[in-house]
Amino acid sequence: MPNITFWFKNYSAKDNEIVLTIDPKMSFGTGEHQTTKLILRLLEKYVQIKMKVLDVGSGTGILAIAAVKLGAEKVVAIDFDEICLENCKENCVLNNVEDSVEILTGEIDEVKKKDFDLVLANIQKNVLLEIAEKIKSKLNQNGVVILSGLLESDKTAIEEKYHLLGFKTEHVAVMDEWIAIVLS
Repeated sequence: MPNITFWFKNYSAKDNEIVLTIDPKMSFGTGEHQTTKLILRLLEKYVQIKMKVLDVGSGTGILAIAAVKLGAEKVVAIDFDEICLENCKENCVLNNVEDSVEILTGEIDEVKKKDFDLVLANIQKNVLLEIAEKIKSKLNQNGVVILSGLLESDKTAIEEKYHLLGFKTEHVAVMDEWIAIVLS
């Protein structure tokens, strides 16, 4: 599987690399923050061909774009910030994935589709706790969730909430004091 590489300049991909072109403007998601790096690395492992993915709090669209470039068939990217909507659209065009990413403005409730194979959310702890049931409602029976935007100190609260909903922790990735949690 190709590796994702991120740079803030013109870059020519080496063999087995995928380059993401992101103009972040005022949106979150340049690829430089530890939480984004963690999810990008996990996407390399968890995205499979033909997957349906939901990216909650999509920001620049970097995670949605990466999912498509790694083989996802369709991604729904949603963010409540209208600036993010326009920025995500522009970045999808820059990466030639605009036909595979549906971009919505609003909260997770605005997503009418269900039965996603993978849900991504790189948002702070309190929001992830608040929307846990809604995330579960969007997954298919064998779906996987990758959560980040979390500090190591957030791990217990997140796992307690999601385990009560029937999730099982599959993997915890750590970078500096930040974590990403994979749940199934």
